[in-house]
Amino acid sequence: MTLPGVTSSSIQSANPVTGNVERAFEALSAGELEGRLERTARASVLYQRTTFLERKAWMLRTADLLEDRVDHLALLVTTEMGKTLTSARA
Repeated sequence: MTLPGVTSSSIQSANPVTGNVERAFEALSAGELEGRLERTARASVLYQRTTFLERKAWMLRTADLLEDRVDHLALLVTTEMGKTLTSARA
């Protein structure tokens, strides 16, 4: 099943329970992908220079954000992976 206007270069997110395409995304071009890989490599070098305490703070903040959005994220996991809400919240 495809959405209107979906091209062969798009990536579809389908609900595994219903088979319905929930959303479609255009695939990155080779240039866009290369640019993102280059930015990632530069960020990795900077990340290696951070302290444990900086990384700890980022991880704790990330945990807070995930906890704040648990219901929304659980719905996404249910839709995209077919998990139950209880399983997705865990």
